[in-house]
This record gives sequence, structure tokens and C-alpha cells, in this order.
Amino acid sequence: MPQKLEWKGRWALVSGGSRGLGLAISEQLATCGAKLAIVARDQEQLRIVREDLIRLGAPQVQTFALDLAEPLQFNDAETNRLQTFCNDEDILLCVAAVGKSERGLLSDLNVADIQSAININVISAFQISQLALSSLKRSKGSYIAIASIAGLTTAKGLGAYSLSKSALVAMTRQLRQELAEHFINVTLVCTGPIARQDAGHRYDESVESRNLTETMKQAGAGVKLRALKVDRLVAQILHAGATGKAELVLPRKVRLLAAIIAISPRWGDWIIQKSFRSG
Repeated sequence: MPQKLEWKGRWALVSGGSRGLGLAISEQLATCGAKLAIVARDQEQLRIVREDLIRLGAPQVQTFALDLAEPLQFNDAETNRLQTFCNDEDILLCVAAVGKSERGLLSDLNVADIQSAININVISAFQISQLALSSLKRSKGSYIAIASIAGLTTAKGLGAYSLSKSALVAMTRQLRQELAEHFINVTLVCTGPIARQDAGHRYDESVESRNLTETMKQAGAGVKLRALKVDRLVAQILHAGATGKAELVLPRKVRLLAAIIAISPRWGDWIIQKSFRSG
């Protein structure tokens, strides 16, 4: 594995690349001169994003309007178009950035809530890895899965989100072992709360409908962690993929907490409870 991968002029495939962190990753790759393939559900949003990425410096941008949270139908024209692209082009970087955070006590959820979270946060990452695999083998490239610190630790009120991100963590770690013989670098990214403009309102509906505390509306469900700045976070994610880093956990102290939980679950639970604001 080379010490540094050059994105310029090479293909990067980003699922969930039209919004949120996936879009921020796509934008930074565009400024590096990468060729981009973006997968997302909204055709109109993809059209807007394509124009922006070209303006930022991407020499080519392909878009694919697909819902990766649902099983792909290979008799579907758009699915076939994406599969053909993956078979024909040498993809140097694949980023699985589809994800959705939610709020709720497990006791208040139903099977459909759990299945939806798993589809969005796990199945989407699984399907894009399957599509990109043959190309990544040819290029000896990198696969990055965007998980969450909620996949390493658990807390009251995160409900199906923590459950599904834990599954994504396990899936990515298994992929890392299986793909090592093909010289594919697999990077697991577990981030804390990210600074975003809609942080104060995106959870209003679920919190109010499930009668949760007001702190659950905050980033990280009220955890006492400083929100990560998205530009710096994206730079760290791409650097981790370029240098073959196995796991990137931010903030770093969460890795220590995960180790404490493994040694003493009760102590870990106590630390987690103290880490959240009351309310």
C-alpha cells in the first residue's frame, strides 16, 4: 500500500454524496481534482451537486439516482448503469457516507424502526462495497465507511441509531480483514457530533412524538463533546484513507472510553451517564 494516494484525475465513488458529510467529502475531493461518481436518491439534488462539483474542479462527475438502503434490482436501468461504471472504471476511493441519525428509546420502537435504521446505516454501505469491490481490487484502492462513536459506545435515547452503527463497525472491521489480501485499505471512521446548521431542529419531530427530553434535540443527544468542524474532519478522513489508516475515531478520547467499557462495563456506563447534559 503506498504511503500516499493521489486523488487528482482518479475516480472516487461516494454514496450519500449529495448532502451532509458525504457532500462535504465530495466537495473536498473535487477541489483536489478527483473525478467523482455520486450516488444518492434525489435526481434534482444530484443535478445541482454535479454543477457545483464541476465548478470546484472535478474534471468529470457521474451521478446515479439510487436508494442504496433498499435491495438493488439488477434489472433496473440505473442499477445496471452503476454496475457497468464500477466494472469499467478504476475506482481508487469508495466512501460509504449514507446515514441517518434518530432519537428514541428502544422500548418505544418497533421492528420497522430497527429495520429502517439497519437498511440506511448498514445495508447501504454493504451494497456500495459489493459494487465497488472488483474495481478496488484492480486499483488496490481504499474503502472508507462513515460510522459514528455511537457504534463504539451506547447511550440512552439513541435507539436504533447506535444499534445500526455498531453493526456497521463490525461489518467494516470484517471487511478490513477479508480485503487485506487484495491490498485494499479499509478505513473505519467513527465521529462525534458534527457542527451543522440544522443541528437544533433535525430531531424535533422524533423527540416530541416520543416524549423525550429537550437535550435529545442537541447534537450527540446532549453529550458533552465539542462539535467537530466539518472541513477539518473531511481533511482527516481523506488523509486516513490516503495513508492506509485502519480506524479514525474523533474525538480521540472515545477510543479510551471504548477500552474502558470492554474492561469494566459498569464503569463505562457511569462515565457515559456523566458525559450527558441533564434535561
